[in-house]
Amino acid sequence: VNTTNGSISQSGQNITLSHNALAPSESITVTMQTRIRDSVTPPYTLTNQANLTVNGNLIAQADATVLSVSTLPATGE
Repeated sequence: VNTTNGSISQSGQNITLSHNALAPSESITVTMQTRIRDSVTPPYTLTNQANLTVNGNLIAQADATVLSVSTLPATGE
C-alpha cells in the first residue's frame, strides 16, 4: 500500500490513511495491489469498497467490481 501524502496503517483487510488536513486543490492518492487466491475458481464476482470518513462520519464511498467468466462467448465465426 502506498500513498502520496499522509501515513498508512493496515489491520487485516482495513487500510487507514491519516492526514491532518487537505489544502484547497490538494489531493492524495492511495494505491494498493490486490490478488486473487489460487483456490478461487471462476466464475466469481469480487468487490472492493473504499470509504472516506472524517471524524467517524462517512463522506464518500466507491466500489470496484471484477467479474470473471469460465468461458469466452462464441464469436460467430
